Amino acid sequence: MRFTHTLPLVLALGLAACSGDSKETAATFTDPVAAMDQADAAAASDNVATAQAGYEYAAANGDAKLQGDALLALVNLHLDDSNEEGAMAAFDRLKADHADHLTGDGLLKLCDAAVAAAMPDAGDEMVAYALATFPDLKEKLGKPAAAFEAIRTNGPGVDLSGLGYAGD
Repeated sequence: MRFTHTLPLVLALGLAACSGDSKETAATFTDPVAAMDQADAAAASDNVATAQAGYEYAAANGDAKLQGDALLALVNLHLDDSNEEGAMAAFDRLKADHADHLTGDGLLKLCDAAVAAAMPDAGDEMVAYALATFPDLKEKLGKPAAAFEAIRTNGPGVDLSGLGYAGD
């Protein structure tokens, strides 16, 4: 009889212990390169929490190149996850500390990712930074800028195929 009363308690404790695993992921990282690899694998399997923890660890503990790579990965992770605040926070850190990771082509890709995520405010900031840093990209940046305006005006479901964005 006692066993039937304790069994639910044991099962509940076991489930609680399992559910806490993802929150403790950051504590398991001991090497920034391995953390980056684990974060990449987690991002590929849509495990945003583990990916974010790994990228944050690499950004805090890696060498300068790895820190920049991790921050850039964080921007992309948050764009893919529709987390505009997270994307902009990582983008601001990247601009401030590792601007060398923001190339013209890279910025165009980030702008396109912001279009795909329907994040016009983040996209506007990315376009403005790209224009200030790479004025020769003005013509190429017209496409995402027009898409951001269309999203802002007509909503995130607007058809952008006329601007050259596939899948709309």
